Amino acid sequence: MFNANSIISALKNAPLDADAVLNIGEWLFAENLPKEFFLSIKSLVEAKNWTELNERFYKKLSFGTGGLRGRVVAKNPTSVELPAAGAAPKHPAAGSNCLN
Repeated sequence: MFNANSIISALKNAPLDADAVLNIGEWLFAENLPKEFFLSIKSLVEAKNWTELNERFYKKLSFGTGGLRGRVVAKNPTSVELPAAGAAPKHPAAGSNCLN
């Protein structure tokens, strides 16, 4: 299994919203988290891409009168999400505020 605890440790001093840290933690310890999503989160943490992590996890996806609202493709896709430079995303963006 993946080492979610090491990622949580890296988040402790990161400039992230408190809700983003909570949502990331929920995802990392979920039993059915796809491998690609874990690797995307890990990649963003290793790159210290706090802006993208905040964007993806600052809230949970909301349901409104027009249906679900959230991004499918990340603003800054990870190498896990893109098969090659300039190619269409292979996997949806990982995040509690993303439609995946």
